[in-house]
Amino acid sequence: MRVVVDTNVLVSPSPLKTKLPDPSDLPFLEVAASEGVPIITGNKKHFESAAGIKIFTPAEFLEWWEKGGI
Repeated sequence: MRVVVDTNVLVSPSPLKTKLPDPSDLPFLEVAASEGVPIITGNKKHFESAAGIKIFTPAEFLEWWEKGGI
């Protein structure tokens, strides 16, 4: 049996003045900060200046989740 749940959430985060190595990553940081959720990325170094936001690689996130994260 396969169950598919499709959920969309419209988020209008406040702009952040954080400087990132890749400015196109800023919307992801703004949403994470606004919603209190982690960022899962293959390039953690792009988010080194993101204080207060949990940043995971996919493998780190799965390990954290399996240990009861969130």
